[in-house]
Amino acid sequence: MTHNDPSQNGSRLDRIERDIDHLLSIQARHDEHLAKHDEQLDRIAGVLEVVVENEKRLTERLDSLATAQRQTDDKVAKLTENVAELTENMNAFIRVVDGIERRPPPPTV
Repeated sequence: MTHNDPSQNGSRLDRIERDIDHLLSIQARHDEHLAKHDEQLDRIAGVLEVVVENEKRLTERLDSLATAQRQTDDKVAKLTENVAELTENMNAFIRVVDGIERRPPPPTV
């Protein structure tokens, strides 16, 4: 059972060959898993790009909506002022008309 015994070398080489085959098999499975993970990461990156683009468009739309809301608020404020002024004018007109209606008619001669 020395290192020079040919029968021992054969079985030892067989074991080494089996171990190398086993390691190669494990490496092949790892390579397959890595390839699958790479594919998944590529899909995730694609989805993420779509999400980022959608977020940009949503931000733009929200900015536009905020601008439109400010414009609407300004218009409502102006309309509120106009209605208040119109109300004052109508009240003055009503007072004038009420004064004319309540005035006694002039005497007929």
